[in-house]
Amino acid sequence: MNSFCRFLGGTLLLGFAGIALFLSGCGGGSSSSTPPPTNLPLTVEGAWKISASDAAGSSGFNASIVVQTPQSGNCVVNTPLGIQFEVTGATSCFIADANAKQGSVSGVTGKWDYPPAGFMFGLSSVDPVAASSTAQMLGFLVETDGTNVEIVDLNGTVTATTKTIAGSFSCDAQSPNPCNFSGTFTAVHQ
Repeated sequence: MNSFCRFLGGTLLLGFAGIALFLSGCGGGSSSSTPPPTNLPLTVEGAWKISASDAAGSSGFNASIVVQTPQSGNCVVNTPLGIQFEVTGATSCFIADANAKQGSVSGVTGKWDYPPAGFMFGLSSVDPVAASSTAQMLGFLVETDGTNVEIVDLNGTVTATTKTIAGSFSCDAQSPNPCNFSGTFTAVHQ
C-alpha cells in the first residue's frame, strides 16, 4: 500500500506541476499596457483660464474661445462699439467675444480699468498646434464699460506640450482711451 501511495502522490504532484506550467504559458504575451500618450497636438478652441499680472496686481477671467475663419490671411472682427480690429498675417484665428456672438468671456476677477469684453488673436500656425511645438500668437484684448474703451495688445507663445499660452501685454497706441500699463499673462487650456 505504501508504494501505491507513493505512486499516486508522485502522479498527482507531476499532474499539478504540468497544469501550473501550462497555465503560466497562457496569455501569450506581456500583461503590461501602453500608457496613454501625453504629448498630443493642442486644439486652441475651447475653455481657457487667463491670468494677468501688472504693477496694479493680478487679475483674470475665463474664456470660451472659438475658431474664426481668416479673411485673406487676416483675423478681423467688427464690434458693436463701431471699432474694427484686425490681426494681419495669421494662419489661424480665434475669438472670445459675446458682442460678436463668437465665444465668451466670464468670471472676471481682480482690478481692471474697464471689464474685459472680448479678445481676438491669430496664430502663426494651423490649428491644432502640433505636438512638441510652439506657435507665435498676436492679438488684442478690449476692455470697455460700454462707453470707454481700452485696447490692449497681446504677444505670446502657444505651447502644445503644456497646453498654455504665455506672453506679455501693453496698451495699444491707438487705444480710444489712453492707457499706460504693461505686464505678463498666462492662459491654461481647461
